[in-house]
Amino acid sequence: MMRAMGYEGTPWARTPNLDRVARAGTCFSAAYTPSPVCVPARACMLTGRAGSSVGVLNNHHWLNLDDPRFLTWQFAAAGYQVASFGKQHYACPRRAFDLEGGQVLGHR
Repeated sequence: MMRAMGYEGTPWARTPNLDRVARAGTCFSAAYTPSPVCVPARACMLTGRAGSSVGVLNNHHWLNLDDPRFLTWQFAAAGYQVASFGKQHYACPRRAFDLEGGQVLGHR
């Protein structure tokens, strides 16, 4: 098993917030994904829905909803700061975040 958390003693890991959660008594030992394929997994996380219900079953499908209510937009409306980092291909014609790739974008 690969250790990738600061609280586990990994010298290159910088995870101060998760380290604080771990010191308080909560450690995460497993992670789950709604899909073993990257674009469907991102579609599920953005919408909170199953890939089959949004029509994204592989990396060649696009998230084409008339009015996608992305969870990121709901978090932003509630006052949270949301931004995208890492891979940014969500296979969607609309932006999922107000900040993507260092550029401020509107989602509407």
